[in-house]
Amino acid sequence: WDKTIRFWTGTSPTAAATLQMPDKIYAMDIKYPVMVVGLANRQVCIYDLSKLQQSQQPVKVDTSILKLTTRAVQVFADKAGYAIG
Repeated sequence: WDKTIRFWTGTSPTAAATLQMPDKIYAMDIKYPVMVVGLANRQVCIYDLSKLQQSQQPVKVDTSILKLTTRAVQVFADKAGYAIG
């Protein structure tokens, strides 16, 4: 619950990259290169992992239309969108 996403290469005990999130993470899905993260404040952050080295900012930040916190997120197989619940 430290509001971070960490990436490891598997060859080092330290994280290769760390993303700071604005709130607690409740849901996440990855279909490379798309990563979608559902946060406690009803925000949904979309990242392009292929460009993460250049910029750690999300490609897009949406606000969920759901009344409650997002507990599940799934990236579509064609990576053109996502479903939340």
